[in-house]
Amino acid sequence: MNPIEDRQELEIEEVVPSEPGSYVLILHLAQPMTITIGKLGTFEFAAGWYAYAGSALGPGGLAARLAYHHRREKSFHWHVDYLLSHAELVEMWWAVDSKRKECVCGPRRCDPSLAAGCRSPISVLPIVAA
Repeated sequence: MNPIEDRQELEIEEVVPSEPGSYVLILHLAQPMTITIGKLGTFEFAAGWYAYAGSALGPGGLAARLAYHHRREKSFHWHVDYLLSHAELVEMWWAVDSKRKECVCGPRRCDPSLAAGCRSPISVLPIVAA
């Protein structure tokens, strides 16, 4: 996977291919927070690092999807948008592939309160430092 850092200085479309693929967003939540995730409900998020995995198989591929997640001002479309409105987007990783790969995380490895399987509305994986 290829990382993108420094949200302010990059034009996503210049560095990310417009091909289909899967991606991981690395997020940092500075303080514990209660966040309402659309119609899913309200959840407690501990301060720390989170990874969100998704696929971009539609028009515009990875470039379009990562540009969307990168934007600070947007209307919420995906459940992760609610978390992104409070967390810092630190890195984006991607891999070009025509197959959906976010299922690698799986409900056992993701936060069970938010993961409903492979097609879950939001699956976040808290990252624990060793």
